[in-house]
Amino acid sequence: MYIFLVWLGLVLLGMPVFMSLGVVSVMYLIVNNMPLYIVAQRMFGALDSFILLAVPFYVLVGELMNTGGITRRLYRFVESFMGYVPGSLGHANVIGSMIFSGMSGSAVADIGGLGKVEIEAMTKAGYDLKFSAGLTGASAVIGPIIPPSIPFIVYSALTGTSVGALFAGGFLPGILIGIALMVTVMIYSVNRGYPRKKWNGWISVKEMLVSSIVAGPALVTPALILGGIFSGMFSPTEGSVVASAYALMLGLCVYRDLSLGDIPTIVLTTLKNSGVVLLIFCTASLFAWILSIERIPQAIGAVFLSVSRNPLIVLLLINLFLLLVGMFIETLSAMIILVPFFFPVIQSLSVDPVHFGLVVTLNLMIGILTPPFGTGLFMLQEVGRLSFEEASKACLPWLWPLLIVLLLITVFPEIVLYLPRVMGW
Repeated sequence: MYIFLVWLGLVLLGMPVFMSLGVVSVMYLIVNNMPLYIVAQRMFGALDSFILLAVPFYVLVGELMNTGGITRRLYRFVESFMGYVPGSLGHANVIGSMIFSGMSGSAVADIGGLGKVEIEAMTKAGYDLKFSAGLTGASAVIGPIIPPSIPFIVYSALTGTSVGALFAGGFLPGILIGIALMVTVMIYSVNRGYPRKKWNGWISVKEMLVSSIVAGPALVTPALILGGIFSGMFSPTEGSVVASAYALMLGLCVYRDLSLGDIPTIVLTTLKNSGVVLLIFCTASLFAWILSIERIPQAIGAVFLSVSRNPLIVLLLINLFLLLVGMFIETLSAMIILVPFFFPVIQSLSVDPVHFGLVVTLNLMIGILTPPFGTGLFMLQEVGRLSFEEASKACLPWLWPLLIVLLLITVFPEIVLYLPRVMGW
């Protein structure tokens, strides 16, 4: 157990997660007179997975859409339809994130790209900045729930669970999150008297038609990715390549907001962001292997099972533990380290791995909105020009609808499992 405590201490002191994992792992090998070539073996073995190729390509999709003006057109399309109901731009924020999530699979990409457009449009229309920023952070959580999803890909690589089943299982929870957020938007908007557009007859209809035509090619992207995956035309990994190629074509040839000169910057940003994810993955895999030698997963599993062998109670306890961990550790890092701990426990209780994957993902995604290390808060701080404390307070009211949905999918697994079963996964 000491190795886990040393690692946690280094993280709390501010050492980057991947570095702390590597340092502690090497220290363990040296102290126990184990050969250091194990480091290379375990790290290379962790990355030797076809499914992980999807990670950099989905990151690339997000970068291409943000730079190529696709996100801006998507938001205008949603705004043209939702602008006439109470809380109009708030609803557009949520629906825009639901559409965007069918393309990038990344919450941080949603906040950094679509979020900037959303916050600017909402504040110009008279919405409170903190309301706009908090909603933007909460709606971005939908990104990794509605497929495609980078966390689902990582979970699949860790557990061997079907990516297609995880993708199918994410639809209904993602829609539930959207509904919960829109109900909250409606309540706030009515109480605060937020503005909405007036219906102008043919002018409004024309605006809808124009925005639909302009955004039409971009709206094909989710159908292209998910239709190809679920029809069996290509795998999720191949789908990420198709999506990248399509987003590149839209930016260069259709919308023409993307130039050849932008591509090197996009590629470098993609390499940087995906490199961080994969570096964490390989060092965390080495760390998890060492923890397994120390039988820490078995010890933690025994603690949970000693409390109860009721699957629901164990899942609720795991939820509480993950919510706490999510406040201090980045989502993918926590997933890579902790899923190997809990997966044998949920298997012994006959909990469906697809159900568990959705519970873990949503739980840890809530962590991006919680201080002191929420990555979503840091991004909101940048795009909303808020202090970290202001971003944290802005997101606080929006945690409740997310927690309610988390509780629902934990207690009622059919919300997750219905579509995978219907689709034969």
